[in-house]
Amino acid sequence: MTSDDSALILPGGRLRRPLLTAFFFIFSSVFILYSVSLGHNFLFDEENIILYNRFIQRWSLLPEIFRHGYFPLEGASSEIWHIYYRPLTSLTFAVDYFFWKTNPFGYNLTNVLLHGLIGMLLFVFLRKSLN
Repeated sequence: MTSDDSALILPGGRLRRPLLTAFFFIFSSVFILYSVSLGHNFLFDEENIILYNRFIQRWSLLPEIFRHGYFPLEGASSEIWHIYYRPLTSLTFAVDYFFWKTNPFGYNLTNVLLHGLIGMLLFVFLRKSLN
């Protein structure tokens, strides 16, 4: 392999692998922006949503995610919180709980990786839509 074969930029200023290069820059940017969360604990409502949510802590209770609101509260004050219905988010928390238990690093890492994936999917969607 010659040095010309490994060049990232071809003659004429064109990129050799533009999609891969775009993915690299998108994911790197997202990782740099969101990686500050990797060293933090759970914040605000995450304690109620993750630490005290029995529905995400046992696989046998996963169907309950689709029957209850986002916040696992009980009692008279819980009625207002049942309007928040986010089963996909709760499912990702259940997967995170399976791997990470109560370690906030794992939840934040998953969040950073999902943001990077969504950024790349948005790029593909916009590229196809605008071409």
